[in-house]
Amino acid sequence: MSSQFAGLDRFVEDVRRHYQVPGVAVAAVRGGHVVHVGAYGVRCLGSGAIVDIDTAFAIGSCTKAFTSAVAAALVDKGELCWDDRVRSYLPDVGLYDHWISDHVTIRDLLANRTGLSRASVGEYGSDLSRSDLLQRAHSTSCVPWA
Repeated sequence: MSSQFAGLDRFVEDVRRHYQVPGVAVAAVRGGHVVHVGAYGVRCLGSGAIVDIDTAFAIGSCTKAFTSAVAAALVDKGELCWDDRVRSYLPDVGLYDHWISDHVTIRDLLANRTGLSRASVGEYGSDLSRSDLLQRAHSTSCVPWA
């Protein structure tokens, strides 16, 4: 632990204990560079497995806010538009329908209006690989007649 961030480490550990959070990882970024990384606590209550900087945490729907915030920043910078087709950036994206795959926009994905059911791509906590998840997106629709 660098002395520069000792106060941050103590603060995070105090907050973690106060709120009875088993484990947490923190990264401090300044000027686009990671200046400090810390890992605190255990991976699971009752286990001795210590959190490290490579621990993957289940953060659920928080990724929606992160993704939309990054997209909004890119829209503000003029680097993409809400109605750009996803395939402009990710040509291999394939959903359950060829037309939708060709026309789905960033706005459509962020508004959850693609026709995919909530559980079609992967259940929370799934051990499916990224490839498996993309394959399911390609072949699954929430449309009852599909």
